[in-house]
Parts: sequence; structure tokens; C-alpha cells
Amino acid sequence: FQAALKEAPGVVLVHDAPGFWTREGGEARARDALRIQRVVDVIYAHNDLMALGAVEALGGSRDDVLVIGTDGLAGKNGGYTLVNEGVLDATIYQPLLVDFAALIVAKKMQDPAFEPRKEYELVPRSVMPRDLDDIRLKGMMPYPDL
Repeated sequence: FQAALKEAPGVVLVHDAPGFWTREGGEARARDALRIQRVVDVIYAHNDLMALGAVEALGGSRDDVLVIGTDGLAGKNGGYTLVNEGVLDATIYQPLLVDFAALIVAKKMQDPAFEPRKEYELVPRSVMPRDLDDIRLKGMMPYPDL
């Protein structure tokens, strides 16, 4: 992730510190970043709760900053919901590996001869306001065929 940012023209990584996967951690790290650099264009958090904390840290200056989370789950404080409510600008939906693993186990229980492949590709998907209607109609991306 950091290597890709370093190669992107015009991108300056201002602050990279652990937010401990919590709303409070995201808020604290965003406040730290704003002390280092008063003007930022984008805050990216490795989960939606930390992104929500970053929104809280931004307060009134929120209009000028793109805030993106990761997970994209539905439910209270889930990224899908936060994008739908206009709290986050975007999230990256990450398919839940535990759910996919459960599908593999269920398939094996139904068919003892079933042998899962060595690798499966679970593709993330961006979730932005323009994607919401499509997701409501079609759902998130399906898991790969077993």
C-alpha cells in the first residue's frame, strides 16, 4: 500500500499510524495528522470504524476532505450504511473470508469428494454513492464458484 502511494505522482503520505481498528483510534490518528498537516485532501482508513473516527476529528472542515474506509459492511456503523447516509465518501467492500470458508466447509460436508482449489480470488469492490442503487438491486459481488 505504502509503496503504491510513493509511486503515485502528487501524493504525499502525511501520517501513517495504527488506529487499532477502533473509532476512537481513527479519530486520534486523524487529529495527529491534522496537527502535522493542516490541509489534507484524503483520509483513508483500513476499516470503516476508523474512517468514522476520522470524520469526527475533521468536524467542520469535512467538506474539503475525501474520507474512505474499508470493509463496506451493512448495519449500524458499517461502511455501506455510512456511505448511504453521506457520512463517508466511499468504502472498499472486502468479502468476508470467514463466510467464504463456511461455504467451502458446507460444500465439503454435502459432498465428501469435493476438494477445494488451492486458491480463490475474492475481489474487493468500491462502494460510492453512485454504486448504492446497483448494490441494492444486485447485492455485493458474488463469491467465486467452488
